[in-house]
Amino acid sequence: MAGTSWHPGFISWTLILAVLLAALIVVVKHLRGLIPYLRRDPHDIAGAVRRDLEAYVRDQGVPGAVVTLTPDEFARMLHREFGVNATAWAGVQARARYGPRDGRAADAARQARRLARRVKKELRKSLGLTERARGAIQVRSLLP
Repeated sequence: MAGTSWHPGFISWTLILAVLLAALIVVVKHLRGLIPYLRRDPHDIAGAVRRDLEAYVRDQGVPGAVVTLTPDEFARMLHREFGVNATAWAGVQARARYGPRDGRAADAARQARRLARRVKKELRKSLGLTERARGAIQVRSLLP
């Protein structure tokens, strides 16, 4: 039919809404992960690093019980589940989170953050594109 213009119907609006909802989830998760890093206390930064890794792992389908693991146990779980070596991160993380509040704790917190980025990069490499996309829109990490 020449001269008629296309108007979105129910299915088009549903697809648009689904894409917008998925984008909103990704943005909220990203912002929720960034805000704790604005703190200055090394123990708070180390806690944010740990919660960020926990959230990523939960969104990949690993049970929420990871919050009870020590840094060493968490590193072993990452190796078992994803084949990722996080031993260096675990040592620095424990020092930053539970050590005395001094200059060494601040250095350890910065190093823990840097090593956590490396661990997340390795996690991403160990996952397929479909798994990463599915994890990006999961809301497990947003739930208590």
